[in-house]
Amino acid sequence: MFKRIVTVVGLAIFALAGSEPPRTINNNALVSSDLPRFRIEPDPRLKFVGRAPFNIRNIAEGERFVWAEADKNMHVRSLLIVQFEGLMPGIAETYHYPTKNPTRLGANEYSHNIWAWDSAADHASRQHPDADASDDLLADKGYKVDGELIMSRFARIVGDDKKHEVIIFYDESVKDLGHKLSDFADEGPKADWQLKLEKELDQRSLNMFRVVD
Repeated sequence: MFKRIVTVVGLAIFALAGSEPPRTINNNALVSSDLPRFRIEPDPRLKFVGRAPFNIRNIAEGERFVWAEADKNMHVRSLLIVQFEGLMPGIAETYHYPTKNPTRLGANEYSHNIWAWDSAADHASRQHPDADASDDLLADKGYKVDGELIMSRFARIVGDDKKHEVIIFYDESVKDLGHKLSDFADEGPKADWQLKLEKELDQRSLNMFRVVD
């Protein structure tokens, strides 16, 4: 429905009061007690940065948990972002979307897609409160993220009432992959190099975290 991508031991992270259940970071892994109940174990190269709460126009709210792989100059090589989102009380709508390109993570299937986008332009517009929250967190912590990114995204609806969703983003820099955003096809058939790049990114993303339900 809505788009939008320091090891801490025993750090308890509590969700927004009255809306989301408690979640904990333990040995760099995320443990969620509900909506959904699961554990995400990032690759050790990804270091926990922090969590960023957000509110989307008083329709939905939630938080993002962010890990980064960066070099000594704080240039980000890859990001892992786990987004928990729920519709606010009084909102009658539900989350509804098909499970396209289903990918099994743990015990559940997630809708999956890959796309490249101008993250810097999106951030400058301040029209994406969820993404803005994690972008601001990374900047506050001194991380340097390239403006053009490519994402492997996994999403599923959670809860019997379909009022919540969880989204897992794995991002890399388009520049670090030897390309620029204008190289990528927006519509129509994709070039062989793009198909190969997306397949490789998909596999890397699956190797950079593990879901345990």
